[in-house]
Amino acid sequence: MKMFYLNLLLPILLLITCISYGDEDVMDVNNDDTITTLHEAFAEFDIDNISIALDGNQVIIETNGLPNHTSPYWSNSNERCLQTPMGTEHCSNEDVTKDHPLFVAPIVTSYDQMAPGNIDNFNGSFTLIVDANPSLASSSTATGLGPTGICKRLCNL
Repeated sequence: MKMFYLNLLLPILLLITCISYGDEDVMDVNNDDTITTLHEAFAEFDIDNISIALDGNQVIIETNGLPNHTSPYWSNSNERCLQTPMGTEHCSNEDVTKDHPLFVAPIVTSYDQMAPGNIDNFNGSFTLIVDANPSLASSSTATGLGPTGICKRLCNL
């Protein structure tokens, strides 16, 4: 879990660094080098799932961890069950009467072959605090897991 946060932090720091160095005149800075407004790039983030605030010289990024894309794994009125190795049955959507707005029916598989569980039952919320005006590191290290980050909208990493 610790590695997950480290893998997530590096690209975000790089993103903020690129934003800071790429267009510094967009951010307002007062006389004591305190940044007083967020860079305009932060306005592109999904406001339903991510909130961004400036606190002194730090940017606070909070997310509920939920994506904003369609999927057959959003809650829906189709019950999905799985027989566990111990012989018990685990079902999802037993009491769901209305489909989630981002739910779409499966295209490549069937409900019988889908795993139980829904995206909206997942708690992936977290808070990330980074410097508002970061400096570029003298060297970088690969994460080992490829590109990572917080999507501002539906995107592939």
